[in-house]
Amino acid sequence: MFTLTIKQSVMNAYKKTTVAQLVITFIFAIVCLSWQMPVANELANTKWKGTVFAPNPIESVFDFKNDTLKVSSGNQIIETMSFQTKGDTLVIKKLSGGSPCSGQVGRYKYAIKSNVLTLAVIQDACEVRPSSFSSDGYKKQ
Repeated sequence: MFTLTIKQSVMNAYKKTTVAQLVITFIFAIVCLSWQMPVANELANTKWKGTVFAPNPIESVFDFKNDTLKVSSGNQIIETMSFQTKGDTLVIKKLSGGSPCSGQVGRYKYAIKSNVLTLAVIQDACEVRPSSFSSDGYKKQ
């Protein structure tokens, strides 16, 4: 009887350890997976208003869709670009429009603070595009 009680105590301790190990393994797996999950594109399906210099100042709207950015003034589309975000980097590539940037990729650090989108050039193959963005940023619509 005494031997049976010791075996039961050992088995209960083993079960508790196994459950604790499973819980820790599960939590570790969730943390690892969450680091690898893509972050939602916070610019997708948003609109921002501000000035574009093309080359003269024009009040414009940046209309981000899922992977397309349309820059318009009034009801005229000035430029259409593909875009993607990676962390705080916005990668854009001209699809159509008036700039001489056809097919050229630009990388910009973007930030959103107090509903204002700001862009800072990291690297852009199109020499004229970086100067077209306002340093004042773009107000969320």
